[in-house]
Amino acid sequence: MSYVHLSGLVGLPEVIAVLLLPTGVRLLMRRSSRTSGPSLAGPGPGGVVAVMLSRWGSTSGAVAIAALGAGTLWSLRRRPALAFLGIWFFLTLAPTSSFVPILTEVGAERRMYLPLMSIAIAFSAMLLVSCRWLGGTARLARPLYVAMIAVTSALFVGVSASRCEVYESRTRIWNDAVRALPGNDRAWNNLVDALIDAGEPAKALPAAKRLIQLVPENARANYQLGRVLRMNKLPESAIPALENSVTLAPGNAGFYLELGNAYRDSGNESQAIATFEKTIKLDPTYSEAYNNLATLVGRTSPETGLHYAEQAMTL
Repeated sequence: MSYVHLSGLVGLPEVIAVLLLPTGVRLLMRRSSRTSGPSLAGPGPGGVVAVMLSRWGSTSGAVAIAALGAGTLWSLRRRPALAFLGIWFFLTLAPTSSFVPILTEVGAERRMYLPLMSIAIAFSAMLLVSCRWLGGTARLARPLYVAMIAVTSALFVGVSASRCEVYESRTRIWNDAVRALPGNDRAWNNLVDALIDAGEPAKALPAAKRLIQLVPENARANYQLGRVLRMNKLPESAIPALENSVTLAPGNAGFYLELGNAYRDSGNESQAIATFEKTIKLDPTYSEAYNNLATLVGRTSPETGLHYAEQAMTL
């Protein structure tokens, strides 16, 4: 049964391979980009940054896209059929892609799958021509072609399965990201968040230290280092980083709350109370700050402590 007619040689196995090629080609390009250095590093705490978009700036990815664009332009006059495949790639990619990271997406790399169908078809056609040239006759070319398609499909299935393992957890996603892009501060920031959410503050400490090395004047980076140090029972060491965070971002109530927690854990209750009061001035709806004030102030002034507790209960 033939779905694509290329001299009667392309059948169901080849169609399956074409469907697998976009995933495999993108994954192989992704792996090769690991040796190309960091890219697209920039500000931006929070949010999930699509790793695929970060790779657009890597050397191998940029060269591949530039070569495809140049090849498409060259083919417009000389090889219109090949130009069609290149135009197909860019027209399919354009509506869903941007050089600006989309922070709400984890798997934005999926946007490359459909555009790469055109590249997969070009690859399949080139493979067919090569097999016919090597085989000499259609009788020899067909089994050679099917065998090469089978090997290629098996390779890409294995690579795809390996990639799927990365998506088992947030920590694996961001560990993979920082291995591929060791200079990307957003990836390190998100790894810290993932490890903290997974209940592994000890593992988050090296990531937080690497983050502050990359962007020492970033408020979020100082906050991340401070809260990780506090979670690791090192409140005195956390205080300088957290003080830097509120200096760099004086309007962030969450940073003040964490600084107050560090003061409290280090035994400096008076400074903690003042910091929690600053927190509720910035954000009057911060229930955790009211709870902390109720506990600390209530030790010396039960009535005031009760007032803070009542405020927390209403939020």
